Amino acid sequence: MPEGSVKTKTTDRSNEPGNSLESGKLQMPSQLLQRQHSKTPEYILKRSRRKTLCLVIRADGLLEVRSPLRLQQTRINEFVLEKSDWIEKTLANREEQVLVKLPDDTAFKELKQQTLALAQTIIAGYSTRYPELKPASISIGRQKSRWGSCSSGGRIRLNACLAKLPEQLAEYVVVHELCHLRHLNHSAKFHALLQQLLPAAKQHQRELKRYRLIKHDEPVYGS
Repeated sequence: MPEGSVKTKTTDRSNEPGNSLESGKLQMPSQLLQRQHSKTPEYILKRSRRKTLCLVIRADGLLEVRSPLRLQQTRINEFVLEKSDWIEKTLANREEQVLVKLPDDTAFKELKQQTLALAQTIIAGYSTRYPELKPASISIGRQKSRWGSCSSGGRIRLNACLAKLPEQLAEYVVVHELCHLRHLNHSAKFHALLQQLLPAAKQHQRELKRYRLIKHDEPVYGS
């Protein structure tokens, strides 16, 4: 294979992770970077009727190139090599993130009960000391980008994936929404109350940003 060429596997079954596996193991970001440095990154090629080239890093950590049907392979290879800096930086950022998959219909039922029980326990502990911080209702959903929300009517809605978070972060989300019962904004008074109830709130907020909600087959980044 000539210097600077790109090693690729092409198949119509582009969603099968086995197309880019070695020894039956998932190709992790560090392995992909190693291949990029050797100028032979592996990727999954998915052709369609689209008009432009697009490179994404999927939720499972694999590189996927989405290409027009008749685009020459040499141009696709050039495109991947041109994006080498982007691939390296993006994979480095990805390694700092924790991906939390949204549940399917079957898993949602069980996860919903777990999150509801967890939230009720947390709320009971705080409402004993602060009776005014008691929501009108609690509901559990599968929000794609929110961990929680609070309406003007005092209704708190939480993401079912809260049960997948470390306990201190789940508590932070619940307490954050409880504070909105008194301050339906993010004013200085809101943050003062949050800090009063949860002294480590700022630290938990930073930690929570590492956790990202995704669908099972959702690309993490795209270029």
